[in-house]
Amino acid sequence: ACTLTLTIAPHMEMQGYHREWIDFLEKALGQAGAQDDLCTCAQLHVLIGRLLQHMNEYAAAEQQLQRGRDLCAQCNDRRVLVTVLERLGANAMERADFALARSYAQQALALLEPEDPATAPSHGILGLLALRQANWEEAITQYTFVRLLRERQGMARFVAQAVRDLGYATMYARRYDEALGYYQQALQIFAE
Repeated sequence: ACTLTLTIAPHMEMQGYHREWIDFLEKALGQAGAQDDLCTCAQLHVLIGRLLQHMNEYAAAEQQLQRGRDLCAQCNDRRVLVTVLERLGANAMERADFALARSYAQQALALLEPEDPATAPSHGILGLLALRQANWEEAITQYTFVRLLRERQGMARFVAQAVRDLGYATMYARRYDEALGYYQQALQIFAE
């Protein structure tokens, strides 16, 4: 049941029934806690935190993510810790706490090999930070790397999002023809 829940969670997240899915994940959290499965509990806290972020409940998301972070430390799960740090960084971006967002992204990057596709979300945060600070070339550099990492993963939806973000960065850099090309490419990938 644990493996199934964690496997279908990303797909359920995309369905839009966030509150209902949180109820289900909280029940799973209770079961995992009863079995002292700290690593599963950590992952479930992260999943609940993500859903709360989708619902713009950032304070509640922060609590879930911090609880997940605490449990990651206890079960020494670096992969989940990277996800927690990335989501905490996204939460900090939503609150415009750029220094904290950068710190979380850098902490996550320090835990992985530079070419690991799992670094893509943290590079995405650094790209968004660069955009918000009008550092267009740095944003382009970060999003180009995100695209490369996503292409290695082979997940079309994430590749399309990375190409779209690269379009944003080149548009702000006033490279409009290039931006249009990226937008068209992203649309094509999404359509496929």
